[in-house]
Amino acid sequence: MAGTLFGHSRLPLRDLFLVLLHFTNSKVGFSASLTRRLLGISHPAAFTLCDRIRCHLAMLTGRNRIGGPGQQVFIDEALLRGVLTTGNRPNKASLVALCTRQDLLTAIVPDRRAATLVALIEHVVRPGSILVTDGFAGYRGLHRRGWHHEVVNHHRRIWVNSNGACQAQVETYWWHLKRTLRLTYLRIDRENAWKYINAFNFVYNRRTRSRETFWDAVSHFPAFPDDPRAYLEMDLELGLMPALQLDEGH
Repeated sequence: MAGTLFGHSRLPLRDLFLVLLHFTNSKVGFSASLTRRLLGISHPAAFTLCDRIRCHLAMLTGRNRIGGPGQQVFIDEALLRGVLTTGNRPNKASLVALCTRQDLLTAIVPDRRAATLVALIEHVVRPGSILVTDGFAGYRGLHRRGWHHEVVNHHRRIWVNSNGACQAQVETYWWHLKRTLRLTYLRIDRENAWKYINAFNFVYNRRTRSRETFWDAVSHFPAFPDDPRAYLEMDLELGLMPALQLDEGH
């Protein structure tokens, strides 16, 4: 257990795996209040356990590129309300979702400027992919950068363009994510938002093979850091780098 998400825990290993099983089988998340009632422990202990499990699932989710030659990658942005921030900043966060028919990635972004969106796309989408977006101005430069870009102009009430491209795939994801955060967690802290979102993504990406979700969660235990931080592509607001750069071998 040392060095994993279960390190320093006094709970029986059976109880720890039981909570992890509930996390991977729930379609709408699993809260600390449910964990407290399930195990009969204090709320702080339940919150710590849930936080470490979310971090574990988020770490297993990150650093995967999506798409490929000829594959459609659906891209959209959304404003997530109910995210508790510090200072005078508004309680909200901007997200960008990038998904194929099978895989999905979500990134928290500081803004919706073209430079931010294009840097993220070039970092996580494989070359040769077909990008499907709405008519937002931040995507207009993708074609000039060599991407095959399909536009679905929602402002003109067009939901399927002349080539048959639509954004139903990513719109469905937004509905499920917002429903989960609203019904199960109500409000989340900004510093932990990447854990909630990417732990949800871990389960959502396996929605068509749900029998494998738990086994995927326990098949690999990456070293658990003392101060878990999101990978840069999960949370661009961290400001760790002036621009996204793809590492060799990524």
